[in-house]
Amino acid sequence: MMIKIKIIMIDSYDKLTIKKYRELVSIEKGEDEMEYGVDILSVLSDMEQGELMEMPLDKFTSLMAKTRFLSQPIERVDYKKLGKRITVNGNEYRLIKNAKDLTAGQYIDYKAYVSRENFLEMLPYILTIFLIPEGKKYNDGYDVAELAKEFDENMGLPIALGISDFFLHQSLLSTKSSILYLKWKMKRMLKKEKNPEMREQLTMALEQVESLQSLLKVGDGYILS
Repeated sequence: MMIKIKIIMIDSYDKLTIKKYRELVSIEKGEDEMEYGVDILSVLSDMEQGELMEMPLDKFTSLMAKTRFLSQPIERVDYKKLGKRITVNGNEYRLIKNAKDLTAGQYIDYKAYVSRENFLEMLPYILTIFLIPEGKKYNDGYDVAELAKEFDENMGLPIALGISDFFLHQSLLSTKSSILYLKWKMKRMLKKEKNPEMREQLTMALEQVESLQSLLKVGDGYILS
C-alpha cells in the first residue's frame, strides 16, 4: 500500500517568515521557469530540489498554484490595531507603541540598524528595538542576537513590516519637519544677508536642502506613506 505524505507548505504571507522571504528574494530568476519554480517551492516547502524535480508534473503544478500569493502585494498589519503584547513562537513580548517611549539607547541602536544597507538582514534587529521580552528591560538580561534570530525565524512578514514601517514612517515625518524648518530659517537668513559671498553660500546650502526634500517625496506622498 502506498503511503501518502502530506506536504506542509507556506501558502500565504502570514505564514511567511522574514528569513523565508529573504531566501525568496535572493533567488535569481533565469530563463527556465520550471527551475525557478523548483527554487521557490524548495524554500516554501522545505523540500530538497531533487525531490521536487522527481515529483509527478500534476502534483508539481498543484504546488505551484499555491505560490500565487507571491504575485500579490504584501498587506502590512495595521500597527495601530496591535495590542500592547505580542506572542511570537509561544513567547510574549511587550510592544512599544510610541516612539516617545524609546530610551536614548534604543533610539541610537535604531538609527544604527536602519542606516545599514541590507534592510531585510537588519529587520529582525529593528524589531528588537520595539519588542521587549516580558519582564525585561531593553537589552538587559537577554541576548539581542538570539532575540533577532527568534523574530527572523518565527515572525510573519506582514506584522514584521507593519511594526518596522510604522516607526520608519514616524522617523521620516520627523525628518520632513526638520527640513521644512531648516528651509524656512535659511530663507530668512538669505533675505537679511548683505554679503555677496555669504549669500552665495546660503543659496547653495538652500539648494541642497531642497534637493534632500525632493528625495523624500514619492509622487504626492512620502516614502512608506
